Amino acid sequence: DVLLRSQLLTQKPFKYSKAMNGSYRDNVPNHYITGYFLTSYLKNNYGADVWDKVLTKTFNNFLFARSIRKITGLKVNKVYANAMQDASKRWKARFDENQSPEVANIYTPKRRFYTSYLYPQLLDNGDVVALKTGLGDIPQFVLISTENEKLLEKSLHKLGNWNDSDKLSFANNQILWTEFELDPRWGMRNYSVLKTYDLKTHVVKTLTHKTRYFAPSFSADAQQIVAVEFSEEGNNRLVLLNKEGEEIKTFANPENDFFQHPVFAADGKNIVYIRQNKAGKCIEMLDITSEKIEKMSNYTHENIVTPVDFGNFVVFTAPQQGTENLFAINKKSKEQYQVTNTKFGAYYPFVNIKSQRIFYNDQTPNGRNIAEANADSKTWKLLENGFKIDEQVQFFGKFMQQEKQNIFDNLPTVKYDVKPFRKLNNMVHIYGWGPAVNGSNVSNPALGIASRDLLSTTDFSTGFAYDMAEKTPNYFANLSYKAWFPVINFSFENGRRTSTIPLEKGTKTDQWRYQSIETGIQIPLQLTHSKYNEIFNVSANLSHNVISDYDLPKRSVSTLPNGTFRAMRYDLIYSKTLKRSNLNVGSRAGFEVLMSYRHTPFAGSLQAEQFGTYTHLYLPGFSKFHSIRLRAGHQRSASAYQFTTAIPFVRGESYTLFNRLNVASVDYRFPIFYPDWSFGRIGSIKRFKGNLWADTGVGKIKTKSYNFNTVGFDLTANLGITNLLPEMELGVRAIYNPNLKEFSFQPLVLNVGF
Repeated sequence: DVLLRSQLLTQKPFKYSKAMNGSYRDNVPNHYITGYFLTSYLKNNYGADVWDKVLTKTFNNFLFARSIRKITGLKVNKVYANAMQDASKRWKARFDENQSPEVANIYTPKRRFYTSYLYPQLLDNGDVVALKTGLGDIPQFVLISTENEKLLEKSLHKLGNWNDSDKLSFANNQILWTEFELDPRWGMRNYSVLKTYDLKTHVVKTLTHKTRYFAPSFSADAQQIVAVEFSEEGNNRLVLLNKEGEEIKTFANPENDFFQHPVFAADGKNIVYIRQNKAGKCIEMLDITSEKIEKMSNYTHENIVTPVDFGNFVVFTAPQQGTENLFAINKKSKEQYQVTNTKFGAYYPFVNIKSQRIFYNDQTPNGRNIAEANADSKTWKLLENGFKIDEQVQFFGKFMQQEKQNIFDNLPTVKYDVKPFRKLNNMVHIYGWGPAVNGSNVSNPALGIASRDLLSTTDFSTGFAYDMAEKTPNYFANLSYKAWFPVINFSFENGRRTSTIPLEKGTKTDQWRYQSIETGIQIPLQLTHSKYNEIFNVSANLSHNVISDYDLPKRSVSTLPNGTFRAMRYDLIYSKTLKRSNLNVGSRAGFEVLMSYRHTPFAGSLQAEQFGTYTHLYLPGFSKFHSIRLRAGHQRSASAYQFTTAIPFVRGESYTLFNRLNVASVDYRFPIFYPDWSFGRIGSIKRFKGNLWADTGVGKIKTKSYNFNTVGFDLTANLGITNLLPEMELGVRAIYNPNLKEFSFQPLVLNVGF
């Protein structure tokens, strides 16, 4: 609750719609945190069973609000406001009793959006290395230095699939951390590998592969590594490795207790870590040679974390009086001390042995800053009665009494029969309904339902879609079976097609009906292992198509395309794009290549062939959150029947059929502002975006060419519509056609997806 606490004690609560739908401008507490305080307030003031009453009358967001009002007599936004006021009042009373001195934040550059500089590490030359992350930044190592009393920040390395274990290890100019290593095919299988970054050579090394290491730490000379290892069976143990990532020694853990945050002691002969089991948490010290264990603290159910060795002391983080702070234990006397007294929280202590300085992260409403604690143990507050259970503000105390029983006193003893899981009987599990369950494609918005079984092996969706390029509706049903290495796909579509064909004088519009049944295989590979999102997807599909009701005039009887045909389609997609922060409107580096080939190799009354390819190139714009996209595409076809286009057409123009088509475009995307305008419980406008673009295209039929050119501006808004629907992006497109010297406008539906 630290994020909500720091917000409520320094500014007004966010409005209900903003709390539910989130924000690009502010770091809004998630639904779990907000929901906890909302439900606690209701139970404390309206009885322990109030939530059961609300849920039994709730089917969607509007009925939820109606149920709240019927039971409490208040609108849901008023209940939320009361809950936030109650939490703020309780916290303020606690902090008024425990006045905290102002923390001198050092090495923390100014920023506009919520940004944290985590796990500060002091270098010998006085510079600091930290992990920067926030609303506007993907996780990255930064070097912070001082020049003429000004802080300078330099990005060193952007992380890949960062596995955050609440720590960063630094020694001998080496940074050590863990990242997830993804299985290319199976999304639920991943590993946690050790990686290092050399500050001098800027070389990144992956020390291990297909391992499951967590919370690694260097020895003082960076020659050894200690880490926690988890097996697939759930076994937990401490592991000692050399600097190359090879195991030297493992330490027995017959009780299979849970280990956290191991670090080397300053002498290099011991390991300090946290042990957790049914009794709670405690800090222990392990002799590497003899494997003798010395308990440094008694077990507690408080959340003690991130211990570090500091001479005669072990410094760690723990909550006291409602706030996390740094504490210390004397190794010999076992006396305990409070090191910091911050207002909102102190986290991730780092000790520089040479300078005998202690750094940590200080929580603020705008992120976690770098701060320094007083390293003189004489100034620390002695806890005469030792570390005790935190007397925090307890929002659940009253309704615990209302419920009048401990659920652990009456645990059920019913034994249930173990039965085989029948995939076929459990393949339908509807999880979503509404807009775009068939994908978030600008040319194909949809409405329908989506299903995914409990094993995530069978996906099903069905609904209504509208092709904005051809301005035609269709109905669809898709089924994917993902339990095998190649994904097996089935699909059905029924709808209308339309296309414009250029003639010697003007154009003619061709319309017809179609039904298509398609099956095929697909190999989707997730190759991400760095700061770039990288995917490779290849597929082959066979379709049976029924065509009818062509109405194009002046078409000879011999080429009348009504009939049936079977077609093959082959697709290849490769994408490698720089990861985006929440505030980036597009990737700032990378490229995408898409290729498609369709033909009719089997006997039938219709013959068709088409090849299409296009590529995207992403470049940085003139400002941090701006993005440039360059696009080029080529398509050729030769047949009586025309497939749907394989490449994007010139915006503002009706799709026209050609034997050869080349298109190119440039987009400059940028955020305009972040209003967070609220419309009660209906929703909010979170961000306005702009896109300046220009398209050009050349189409050929035999020897005749047709040129297309348009320019335009897209104005869109990111909308949060109730707290149950996904974010939507709607807007308007202004188009100018220099060939015709005409302006036009189109509505935009850019993102309405689950």
